Formats: sequence, structure tokens, C-alpha cells
Amino acid sequence: ADAFCADLVEKAGVMLLPGSLYGPEYAASFRMGFGRRNLPEALSRLEAHLKQG
Repeated sequence: ADAFCADLVEKAGVMLLPGSLYGPEYAASFRMGFGRRNLPEALSRLEAHLKQG
């Protein structure tokens, strides 16, 4: 999850927090915080990034 989150912010400008920040048991997870104003754009960018592989 750490590498995915770093890649996402670098390439798509979307920031997720890797679960490892909350403990080793969450290393395969990420945390998503969102605000109403930017949510549609952030989700579109996340979707595009996931489709690129």
C-alpha cells in the first residue's frame, strides 16, 4: 500500500494515507479522507490511475 499511495500522489495528484502509518497490521490497506468539494474529481483521478494499471 505504501508504494501504491506514493505512486498515486506522484502521478495522479491524489493523496491516500498508507495503512502502515497506523500499524503493521494495516500495511496492506490505505485510508482515504475526502471533502465534498473535490470528491468527484479525486474519484475520477483515482479511477483513471487504476485503469492504467
